[in-house]
Amino acid sequence: AVSGVDERMANRMFSIFPNPTDDVLSLQWNAEGREQAEQVSVHDASGRLVMQMDASAISTGSRINLPVKSLAAGSYQVSLSTNKGRYTRAFVVAH
Repeated sequence: AVSGVDERMANRMFSIFPNPTDDVLSLQWNAEGREQAEQVSVHDASGRLVMQMDASAISTGSRINLPVKSLAAGSYQVSLSTNKGRYTRAFVVAH
C-alpha cells in the first residue's frame, strides 16, 4: 500500500495535463536525487500497449509531449519507468 505522503510525493514527481485531452498529453517529470527516467508507455483500457518511447534523455524538470490525437477516444494509462520504479497516471482521450 502507498501512504498518503508517498502518493503526494509521486504526484509532484510525475504529473500529466491536460486531462482529458484530444491532441497532446504533457508529462512533467520532477525527479529527486538520482532517479532517472527510462521509458514512457501508454496502455489502453484493455491493457494493450499503444505507444512507447525512450525517456532516458529526459532530465528532471523536463516536459514530455505525447501526441495522442491518433488514439481512439477512451481511457488510457501512461507509465513512466525509472531506475527506481514506475509511476502510472490515468488519462482520457476525448475527441
